[in-house]
Amino acid sequence: MFAFPVLHFGGLVGSVGSTVLDVEYADGSSGTHDLASSDLVLTYTDPDVHRITPQGVVTVDVDIWGAAGGWGQNVSVTTKAGAGAKVSITGLTLTGGVEYVALVGQGGQRGSATSVSGGFPDGGDHQGVTYASQVRGTGGGSSRFALASDLVDGGVDLADWNDSSSTYLAIAAGGGGASAGYGGHGGAGGADTGEDGGDFTPYDLGGHGGTQSAGGAGQTGRTGTGGSGGKYAGGDSQTASNDAAGTGGGGYYGGGSGGGYFGGGGGGSSLLDGSLSGSRTGGTSDTAPTGQPASYPNAGNANSLSVGYNGVIVISLAA
Repeated sequence: MFAFPVLHFGGLVGSVGSTVLDVEYADGSSGTHDLASSDLVLTYTDPDVHRITPQGVVTVDVDIWGAAGGWGQNVSVTTKAGAGAKVSITGLTLTGGVEYVALVGQGGQRGSATSVSGGFPDGGDHQGVTYASQVRGTGGGSSRFALASDLVDGGVDLADWNDSSSTYLAIAAGGGGASAGYGGHGGAGGADTGEDGGDFTPYDLGGHGGTQSAGGAGQTGRTGTGGSGGKYAGGDSQTASNDAAGTGGGGYYGGGSGGGYFGGGGGGSSLLDGSLSGSRTGGTSDTAPTGQPASYPNAGNANSLSVGYNGVIVISLAA
């Protein structure tokens, strides 16, 4: 007598509906999560990605916030960084047995006399400086969602995630880092184009925001020129020993680093694959778009902290 195959988790699940996800978290732990019980909230914990494999076909909404840049400060002035952007995917059908990756951006840092890395995975870095009183911020990292198969080598390491040949379903941009003061605020992560970093009037010292086709230009001041942003890369700082500018936020295309003493870093640009439904929303000044989960209400914000708030990704059953 002919026996029909039994469909079970881990078997022939590609066409079978299920609200359960197998998750390998960025910190190395693993488990299952049932979206019928609660949303899956993914945060920055370690420099790695979360890997998600649905046990069956499921339609979800994915809300993604990029991280904020780091603040700047000198002996008399505090300067705000740029906030992260938000990208929402609505009605995305995930295929059972297929691996997806969710990468959550890290907030930008504050630097003194030492070299400081930008927010993971793509905020602009800072070189060491001579004057410890000139505290400037690095750019915040972008947050991203993709099919693992669309990343070089499946996204084994950071070089694969930031390889220009890797492609993403969505990217929420990070905000630019602030300069050490006097007007050089960081530019917010943008929907189409990142916000430019703040200037030292009347000079154009702020790094420009990333666009949909190019990184933002780094700007020039009397102490040097900041690095320009690129695909999946915020612009790094100038190499002058007395650099006090902010660096670029990460994104689809990253923002440029500020120039001179007091140019803020530009914000990155966001991405939503043209085949998907959803929206892109830029940050406003130092505040990310609203709607963050109650457990991480400040995700993407640059206010009230010297170090930028990390991003967050929320996966929920489609409304």
